[in-house]
Amino acid sequence: MKLLCKIFICLSPYILFGQQSYSIQNKIDWYSEDQIQNQEVFNPFGSFRGAIRSSNNPRVPLYRMEVPVAGPGKLKVNILPIQTEVFASKKNSNLVSETLISNSYDVQSKILKEKNQYKAVIGIQTIRKISADQYEKLLEFRLEFVHEKETTINYRTTPNYTRQSVL
Repeated sequence: MKLLCKIFICLSPYILFGQQSYSIQNKIDWYSEDQIQNQEVFNPFGSFRGAIRSSNNPRVPLYRMEVPVAGPGKLKVNILPIQTEVFASKKNSNLVSETLISNSYDVQSKILKEKNQYKAVIGIQTIRKISADQYEKLLEFRLEFVHEKETTINYRTTPNYTRQSVL
């Protein structure tokens, strides 16, 4: 019995302040050159099914995913590229936004509450700059993230007017 109590006391921080780990592997289905030319708006970086545009750089397609989580808290996100493809920038594309593309796959994440359900919303910049005229696009990746629950401890306090009461 004493051993069980000691184990519970040692593990109680992990039980109370638990973390959830997620690992998701996805492929991005990029459109071919023929499919891109049939689109109304030409994008020199290409596009894929389900792509959204960033407010910072609308020419770079973002991959967005939503994952249900247990509640409010913090996210620690790590992206591991599995398969990529290198391509050169097109000389006639007039890319004004080339300077805004970083040399890593940027990941933005936040936790939202919608209809009394919490979800992690993760956006991944799918293009990164390798050199002055070469880029790399993400074809397949593994996304690993940890959700740390936000815990609040409420201490019971007594009102000021009852501290000196005789009753």
